[in-house]
Amino acid sequence: MAPPDSAGATGAVNETGLRVTLPGLDYYREQISCQAACPVDTDVRGMVTAIARGEYQAAWDMARQVNPFAAVCGSACSAPCETACRRGSIDTPVAIGPLQRFAAEVAGPTARPFDLAAPERAPENSRTAFSAFGLSQYRRNFADQRRAGAQIAVVGSGPAGLTAAHDLALLGHAVDVFEATDRAGGMMLRGIPEFVLPRAVIEAEVAAILEMPGVQVQFGMRLGEGLDLAELAANYDAVVLALGDPGQWYRGTGGPIISVPELVERLRVGKTAEVGRRVVIVGGCNRSIYAARVAARIQRMAGNPVGVTMVAHRIIGSLEAAREARREGVEIISGHLPDEVSEESGQVSVPLGPGRGSLSADLVVLPMGNPQLEAPKTPELSQLPDNVIAAQSPHADEGVVYAVAAGHRAAADVEALIQGQSLGVRRDGRMHPVEHSDFSVTGSLTAPAQEPEIIPPARRGPFDVVDIGFIATEAQAEARRCLKCNVNTVFESPRCITCGDCVDVCPPGCLLLTRPEDASGAGLDSLLAQEFGAGLDFQRNSEAASEATLILKDDSKCANCGLCVQICPTDVISFEWFAFSEELDLIKVPA
Repeated sequence: MAPPDSAGATGAVNETGLRVTLPGLDYYREQISCQAACPVDTDVRGMVTAIARGEYQAAWDMARQVNPFAAVCGSACSAPCETACRRGSIDTPVAIGPLQRFAAEVAGPTARPFDLAAPERAPENSRTAFSAFGLSQYRRNFADQRRAGAQIAVVGSGPAGLTAAHDLALLGHAVDVFEATDRAGGMMLRGIPEFVLPRAVIEAEVAAILEMPGVQVQFGMRLGEGLDLAELAANYDAVVLALGDPGQWYRGTGGPIISVPELVERLRVGKTAEVGRRVVIVGGCNRSIYAARVAARIQRMAGNPVGVTMVAHRIIGSLEAAREARREGVEIISGHLPDEVSEESGQVSVPLGPGRGSLSADLVVLPMGNPQLEAPKTPELSQLPDNVIAAQSPHADEGVVYAVAAGHRAAADVEALIQGQSLGVRRDGRMHPVEHSDFSVTGSLTAPAQEPEIIPPARRGPFDVVDIGFIATEAQAEARRCLKCNVNTVFESPRCITCGDCVDVCPPGCLLLTRPEDASGAGLDSLLAQEFGAGLDFQRNSEAASEATLILKDDSKCANCGLCVQICPTDVISFEWFAFSEELDLIKVPA
């Protein structure tokens, strides 16, 4: 059935009284907060549910549907899904990143080759969503449109560029990837250390894309140094620019201010004497956290005590990664992001903000490169030829998943350009009945969070993966902590006798019975008019309206315990699970 527009209402009390929202497709979708927060729209709830059932291949398939670097993200993601997880309001969020890593290790690219042509293996009742940028949608929407294909150039082989190449190859186009260095992978290789992300994981997912039919790569091709943008635009039907962050390719000088890639390289080649005893890392993104942990390792390898300080306005990277940095001896100072540093006689001074003094350092590491060096010459995006698409993300410093999202968007824009059509997304949502016996999460509300095994700092080698990860029993136990936020309590109001039992039994107090005149919100007046022939302004003219009662639910407090469903004497309240789908919709552009 379609999602009801008026089968209940949600509300919260504030200074102006009760503000009410009438639920519809967008509302129910946003209730699945983990997926709503994911930049690539991963069916997080479906993946977690599949793991809880022991359906590991299905879980991996759901992660890989929308993310060609799902295994990379399982190990190295800022995890906005975990920040948004509603379980966090009870105790701690579900460990979504470690669960995705578990699925990748059991059924992902390092366990078996990924087959792009494989059919769906996820049971229908496991799926919450079909994304417009998922594999199944590309197959479904464009399989009958594939032709000889266009010739596309992609400049840059980081996660954004390779994601664009992946999508465009699925659409039947021939893709030439141009990479400035001698290896594909971009900042996944150069900005994420091996103790966080094993190189085998990156290499497996990169290889899966480069081995796709129609994809070719050329190395040592740097834009502006033998690779001309105007020539590419003239020789290809479209060009995707995926150059990465505006400073991440700056070349270091070996001096006291360097970028994260150079620091990671120092660890890789064992240059232990080139860090010093006092290191300051600027920024709070994942890249900065990794840099701090790299610097601490280099200091320990040199036999020195850890003397690493991060200075950031706030931590925007993985909170678990930040906790590991602290365990390894890194100090984190928040509340200020330095916008300049000064150098004198080999010592660098980093300001901590007004009235807070400064830090002296032997080495300063900047996540976006060295501002004292000349930036590489890159084209102004406002002056690009019409057939050049930029794969850029305003959140590029927050991790790989945002770059993947930028690659998806760039590929979709190229397809619209090639087809001569504008791009839209058609959406649909449906409710499905749920038997309470198949759903109850009451027992999981007190289940403790599972902690993956961590190698103690004293036993950590410079390249050892610190987080051992979940074993199967731990993964299933952690996955069962999910509150299943795609399941909603739906109210069939005509049968309600307003007894109030549901309000009384609700542990978090998220249900409320109230008078219509005590609430306000978009659509409420028209709903009352539809039901009673009178809106809020005319209630006193309608005897029926004057006797009306609203059932309000604050979904932000709901733990889906199901007690209201069980206690209702007239079976007014039921569980229904919400699923939605998206399809890319190409619309002809008028001539």
